[in-house]
Amino acid sequence: MDADRFYRRMLKIAKEKSSEEERLDWIRDAFVEGLPPLPGEMGIDLFWEIADLLDMRSTLQEQRPREEFLQLAVILTQVVELFREEFGATEGEFPDGLWEIVRDCVNDYALELDEDLLNYLMGLVLDHGKI
Repeated sequence: MDADRFYRRMLKIAKEKSSEEERLDWIRDAFVEGLPPLPGEMGIDLFWEIADLLDMRSTLQEQRPREEFLQLAVILTQVVELFREEFGATEGEFPDGLWEIVRDCVNDYALELDEDLLNYLMGLVLDHGKI
């Protein structure tokens, strides 16, 4: 699944009338499927770290504005693009703390990651002043 397809899937999830937990599971699954093959539980670990940072559970509450969900979809799409080595395709800045999450997650799995992907990711982390 490429980043555009991931974003379209997020738009479909936004329209669903289901529980917060169910939508969170769908988003997690779509996110992990959108990433390239990563070692172990890296995709899931990355998702939960981002979910905590963005307070995703509160964004998914039914009474929250749709715009908040769309903003969340853009951020997650940017992360998918980052790990697909297509960073910058979607405009916008990462929220505070997200580069640190990427850095720490990549560091945790560095020995198992593809060397080209590792260099790409850490180069961008460095470019953003987070090393």
